[in-house]
Amino acid sequence: MLVADERLAATAPAERDAYRDHLRGGHGFDAHFADLIAAVQRTERHSFNQPAGFWVAEAPGFRSL
Repeated sequence: MLVADERLAATAPAERDAYRDHLRGGHGFDAHFADLIAAVQRTERHSFNQPAGFWVAEAPGFRSL
């Protein structure tokens, strides 16, 4: 049996579309792409550890950057 949790992939749909459009347009992994990915990550963080979002747990021995 395969179990998949798609909640993270469902966050930031507009931001994800923007970076995919950027790549489809042939612009590649440039500075603007980095900005677009950062926007996805910022939006994802709003869903962290929220009742309607998903929970992020820290693993023992893991050090945050």
